[in-house]
Amino acid sequence: MDYNYQFLKNIYDSDLMLRRINIRQVVSTGSYPVAKVKQKTFRDYKEKVNQEINKPMLERVFPVGTIIENVFTETRQGNLTFGRQLGSYPILIGIPGDIETGSFITVRVIDHGYRSITALPWPFYIKKASLAQLQTFPGIGERRALSIFKHEPENSQKLQEILGSEFPFENWADWFCF
Repeated sequence: MDYNYQFLKNIYDSDLMLRRINIRQVVSTGSYPVAKVKQKTFRDYKEKVNQEINKPMLERVFPVGTIIENVFTETRQGNLTFGRQLGSYPILIGIPGDIETGSFITVRVIDHGYRSITALPWPFYIKKASLAQLQTFPGIGERRALSIFKHEPENSQKLQEILGSEFPFENWADWFCF
């Protein structure tokens, strides 16, 4: 595990990029010798790789604001639609809201997990946005999302008034379409 961690860390520190990192336990097969590893040790190792390499690597490969085209929406679970681009082992993309499955859409990355990213439909129209989608923006939360929903702002100035002076509007202004 130490060797594997150092190898992955070297890849990351060398500014190289990996789209996916899978950490699996070895399963005995044939005469292959089995090395016993405590479950806690393995879980700790996996968590360390996820926190220090996997998530930062996804942030490097898919920075916030990246536009991804031709995302095929596959399934929906609760208030989240999951999709991915066609290809070999593509990244899983969680899209807040009730998006029609079986369609291709364009999305823009908003957040990162250990093994997936979160994105919103692009372009992002405020008046078409669901409550879940509005809440996805860092700093908006439920209260501001409800206020946006209630007041239906017509332009950036009105939206900025609703969000308030504490919200870093300049960081997100180009995300909102009216």
